[in-house]
Amino acid sequence: MAEAALPAVELALPARPEHGDLTTNAAMVSAKRAGRPPRELAAALGERWQAGPGAALCERVEVAGPGFLNLFLDAAWYRGALERMRAAGHDFGRTRCPTASASR
Repeated sequence: MAEAALPAVELALPARPEHGDLTTNAAMVSAKRAGRPPRELAAALGERWQAGPGAALCERVEVAGPGFLNLFLDAAWYRGALERMRAAGHDFGRTRCPTASASR
């Protein structure tokens, strides 16, 4: 029997700025497979993110609604991003993402 396709996890800009810099539905789309309620899974994902490398990126994470995980980027992340843009100079943004056909 073929295994069911994994649901699409989205990382997006929230509709309202007070909901953070980024938001993800990872817990909601993974909860059934994980056998946990979405909000509980979102809290666990947020704790794990903040206990690992994510702590260097996010000031905090919050569970919202039915199980969204809202990420609030740290000011140091923004400073680093601006520094990378400045260092790239006129070349910033000139690189292209590979197309689907180029990656095959």
